[in-house]
Amino acid sequence: LEPLTGEKYRMQCEAGALGSTETENSIRIDGDGQGIGYFQILGESLTLTFTATEAKQNADIRFGVASASLDWSTWAILDMTLDAFKAAYTITLNGETITPNAGSLTGNTSFNFWNVQEIGAKGNVKAGTNTIVITATGVGGCNWDYVDVYK
Repeated sequence: LEPLTGEKYRMQCEAGALGSTETENSIRIDGDGQGIGYFQILGESLTLTFTATEAKQNADIRFGVASASLDWSTWAILDMTLDAFKAAYTITLNGETITPNAGSLTGNTSFNFWNVQEIGAKGNVKAGTNTIVITATGVGGCNWDYVDVYK
């Protein structure tokens, strides 16, 4: 996934509203590793809002996430394909479904659950308050750090 430059709205996931009671499987991470950890419980949602100064059709969106799939026998973090990511979450922007269209998550053998990489999508931004809702389907999941929407 090619890096993007330019002005953006950044939403830190730990500042979002979790739609259910936090559990040990979906927790806010404080300190330098801020985010929502192991966000994967069926039906759990994360709501993020931002205010845009102007509307933009097909705005680039990037989800800063890390694979949370573990191979218990080796303690390695497993790769996550784009299809697996799409199966794990439904995502809306202002009530319209947006579908991730680029990227994948590379695992690691250093037991690093916060190896943040980006998954890309496009969505229509309106002038004023915009709302992104990310809902877990219960089929795997990620650790969520941020969501960027490019102006």
